[in-house]
Parts: sequence; structure tokens; C-alpha cells
Amino acid sequence: PSVQSSSGASPGPAGSSTSSGSVGGTKTFQVYLSSSPGSPGGARTYACVHCRAHLAAHADLISKSFQGSQGRAYLFDRVVNVTAGPAEDRQLLTGLHSVADIQCQGCRTVLGWKYERAFESSQRYKEGKTTAGTRMSPRRSKLDL
Repeated sequence: PSVQSSSGASPGPAGSSTSSGSVGGTKTFQVYLSSSPGSPGGARTYACVHCRAHLAAHADLISKSFQGSQGRAYLFDRVVNVTAGPAEDRQLLTGLHSVADIQCQGCRTVLGWKYERAFESSQRYKEGKTTAGTRMSPRRSKLDL
């Protein structure tokens, strides 16, 4: 599986990436997100609640008012350290969409889904965006404490 990179993504400490294990004999590497303390939201990131892998930067948060299958969910422009499954058509609260479940690359926890296609024109702004719910949590960088 490949790692999706995001603006603001940087390798691990001292310029090196950290291996998150291997899948099918192929090593995968985690992307570590950072932002300068002076940027909007400070050094806030969103991470997997199970393995703490970085998933999204606060700057990529579009909305906190989405509804997932397990409650409140966030809509992100970009996420990292996730893999997407096959797309399938689902009837959601806002209409029919083609979505692909996403899971954490570190621990394989299903986090939410990626909107591949919206069938209603008013919902097309979601295409390419990701919804993630209660299995990711906001965190502040240790550098900011």
C-alpha cells in the first residue's frame, strides 16, 4: 500500500521516516504531520486513537458537522497514513454516493470513508474528500507544549 502525502507532511525525527511494519512483504512508512506554532490551529493534528498514527492536519479540516455511521464525523480535504478499500455505492443521509472505506495503515482500524463520487450536483464538493469519525482524536504536537 502507498502512503498518501499531504502538504505540511514531514519525515520523522532527524529527517528519517519511521517504518510502521510490513504488509505482504512490503514495508510501509508513516508520514508525520507538522505545522508551525504560528499557523492557524497551532501544531494540531488528528491521530488514530488506537495506534496514534498521524492522519490529518488541522488545516485540512473542512467541517465538524458531518454524521458517520457511529456518530459525529469530520470532513477532511487530505489525510495520510490510510489505505482505501474498493468503492461502492451507498445511500447516505445526503443522497447516493460512491465511497471507499478507509483504514489506518498502522493498525488497520476502519476510520471512515472517502467520497469517490457524488450523484447529486449539490454534493459534488465532497468528491475526493474524506470523512472520519470517533476513531481519530485531536492532538497537539509535543513541540508546542
